[in-house]
Amino acid sequence: MPKKIKPVAEVSTISKKCPAHPQNDVMFVCKNCMEDLVCSHCVATTHNGHFFVELNEFVIQKTDDIDQFLREAERDLPTIKNKIAATEKNLNGNDGYFKDVINDIQRQSSELKAEIDKISDNYVLLCEQMEEENKENLRKFKEELEYIYSNMSALVRTCRDAIESANDMEIIYAERKIPEDRDIPTEIPLKAAIFRPGNSGTEQKIRVFGTLAIEGSNSLSERSALSSSPQNLEMLSEFQHNKRVHSMSPVGEYVWLLERLSQEIVLVNLSGAVQRTIQNESRVYDIAVSTVSEHLWLSCEDRTIREVHTATIPVIRFRVDETPRCLCVTGDDYIVIGMDRKIVIYSSEGQIERAMDKFSPLARMLKRPHHITACDRAGELSVIVYDNQVTRKLHVTVVDENLQVKYHHEGDCVTIRNGSIRGSGYNPPKKFRPYDACYDKHKNMLITDMNNKSVVIVHGKNKKMETLVTEDYEPHGIALQENGNLWVSLEGNKVKVYKYQ
Repeated sequence: MPKKIKPVAEVSTISKKCPAHPQNDVMFVCKNCMEDLVCSHCVATTHNGHFFVELNEFVIQKTDDIDQFLREAERDLPTIKNKIAATEKNLNGNDGYFKDVINDIQRQSSELKAEIDKISDNYVLLCEQMEEENKENLRKFKEELEYIYSNMSALVRTCRDAIESANDMEIIYAERKIPEDRDIPTEIPLKAAIFRPGNSGTEQKIRVFGTLAIEGSNSLSERSALSSSPQNLEMLSEFQHNKRVHSMSPVGEYVWLLERLSQEIVLVNLSGAVQRTIQNESRVYDIAVSTVSEHLWLSCEDRTIREVHTATIPVIRFRVDETPRCLCVTGDDYIVIGMDRKIVIYSSEGQIERAMDKFSPLARMLKRPHHITACDRAGELSVIVYDNQVTRKLHVTVVDENLQVKYHHEGDCVTIRNGSIRGSGYNPPKKFRPYDACYDKHKNMLITDMNNKSVVIVHGKNKKMETLVTEDYEPHGIALQENGNLWVSLEGNKVKVYKYQ
């Protein structure tokens, strides 16, 4: 069920006095204590050593937040109204849609039953024909044997009588009656049949009958276009690269490959043949392609963000104040940079569009972002994060367009924004250790799990996780092309390409 917006409780009286010291006016906001309003006395006593913002600056920030909300609400209200109309339309068409699906299932069942009955009837008819043919052949063979037996019995008696009479002429005539060819007929060849029942498992039976793809979508028209379950991936290509591959970014029918902190980025085709090579003067942390311009963007060790046009030399577009450990480009061409304890969204010209508070709980959760991916359909960013530089523990944090946490995935459990924790359905033998992620067109997240040598899928609707494919080597980078080709880089400089959907 959709979440209901809780009405804001009205405040009967609003006072500028400090709650703890009513004789003093509020002057500051404590950022360490859930934005408590405090006076000068609080600063020196109960909130001593905390981080503060002056009240007038805080009000300006909140005014901007309200203005932003109003702009977004004015934009969203017509959308919600349209969704109400679309939902009503879906509600009216829901029964008819599933009746059509049920009819398709029943028709397939009837057709398969009819085909199986036809095969069965043919087998039975063939067996009955062989039975009659064998019966006729055996009858004729029996008659032939009886005829031979009768003649041979009579000849035996004649020969014995001749021997016993000792008459020369009877012996001569008896011997002349013995046939030269006295072979007994061999066994007549009979037809036989053995029925071997098929021992196909349930999976094979389902493949013959057909699959029922179940997925949430926004309209009945989208449901009819759903692809089948991607559990059986067909491998299209496998090749050996000359370096390890940690980041991959598709552009058209090709994919850019990067070894983390290398100065070389290469563009390859499906078979791994190099189409283009880029040399950068600084080592590169991460790469991403703009779907608008199809230009390649780099986040570099010297804190520059560079763009590759038609030339082979990357151009510096802007600089950041900390090491840009990862980046992605959104569908509206914003550059999202992940740095230690913060995420910043820039325009392509380097203007800061949005930044998370470095002292917020999210900043403490992020610590060191490792990979970042945008899903424009869901309006979210997924961030692979190092929890600890000693243990190198990793998790996935998903934030919305306002850089607010939506949920936090640790493999076997999911922590939702409201603090509730639920199981994901994923129980691997080893601790979940993600490396990279991407999204498919149904808002499902695909993640490489290094410890379990697998690619897993997190379903967008219920956040349930399951194994998509298991590899022989530890997977690292992952990327999904528009044509449905799924690229996975593996330990040992290997790259595999699967047909995903």
